[in-house]
Amino acid sequence: MAQPLFDTRLVEPEKPWQVTISTVRTFDTCKRKFYWRYVRSIGGSYLHLPFYVGTFVHEGIEMFYKGRDIEDILETISTKIQEKSAQYNIRPEDVPKKEQMDSVILAALEAYIKQKKRSKEKWITESAEKAYRMALPGLKLKFRGALDLVVKRKRKNGDKVRTIVDHKVLAMISHTLNEGIFQNAQIQLYPLLYKACTGLKIYDGYFNVIMKPKIRQRMADTRDDYLDRLRALYIDKEEEMFWRKHHIFEERHVQEAYNNFLMSVEQIEQILEDAGDDYHDAQKWQKNTERCFDYFTECPYFKLCRFGEAPENALFLDRAVEYISGQVIDEPEIEAKKQKAFARWRKVKPEHEPRI
Repeated sequence: MAQPLFDTRLVEPEKPWQVTISTVRTFDTCKRKFYWRYVRSIGGSYLHLPFYVGTFVHEGIEMFYKGRDIEDILETISTKIQEKSAQYNIRPEDVPKKEQMDSVILAALEAYIKQKKRSKEKWITESAEKAYRMALPGLKLKFRGALDLVVKRKRKNGDKVRTIVDHKVLAMISHTLNEGIFQNAQIQLYPLLYKACTGLKIYDGYFNVIMKPKIRQRMADTRDDYLDRLRALYIDKEEEMFWRKHHIFEERHVQEAYNNFLMSVEQIEQILEDAGDDYHDAQKWQKNTERCFDYFTECPYFKLCRFGEAPENALFLDRAVEYISGQVIDEPEIEAKKQKAFARWRKVKPEHEPRI
């Protein structure tokens, strides 16, 4: 679910508000989309399958690097899948896909863990799926990020270093992914975030990709039959289904990503300051009409921006929201809380230069 800037139901009043890479990336793409998602907290309640799969795979990998055995991990994840399923609104057409993805999660985790055990990597886990938060110079908003994995390891020359390991579950590899993995801000800013919070330097990073199989469950397949076929695929085509890219961080690339990130956060704060009490007015947040359709897919907020209507797919019906003349009006008590939260934020003093 989108983490809003000023929604006091999700952000504790005594803690500073924060931005993430995803927050800023959304702002850079379209300021109006940023407004709907992070300022107005309008998110979706329907199951988003790619996020669903990635979440459980990440959780299972986290358990593995924290020392839990494979049987315990698979049993725990299987239980959590069943518990979480009851919390989602699942479209009828997505039910078969979701059931197949449940099997993919378990098969991918099992194969990944067995592969890592065979590799006998002598890595010492320092942190797994841990969130860090740092101040930004001259700004009120804080930068928050969660690192998949930080390990201590020994290089071939005997040097001991700290390494970031990031995991991604992908259905396909784009022609630019391999070259651009470590050029994106998310990866480049992690060493800086980690050093600012711990004082420790990250030397390099590994980007681990787990591929989702293309085989589908047959009509005659039972769940166990499909799981067996998935397991066989991960074994037979291990090199295709798991791959890794190594990268040594360069200060100039990290600094460039940091400067670009700061400029975007400065723009967010400037809009909020200029808008004042009207920060909740959608017109203060400019639309990027060139991004209404990406890859022939309609932006989930398109109808909301264009017609002031809730989309037919009910992406935004996870809480009570009225649509009046294109403006979204929260329940009075929620709106009052947001106004108070924003008033407190305006009194926050900007941070000094963080320790990097």
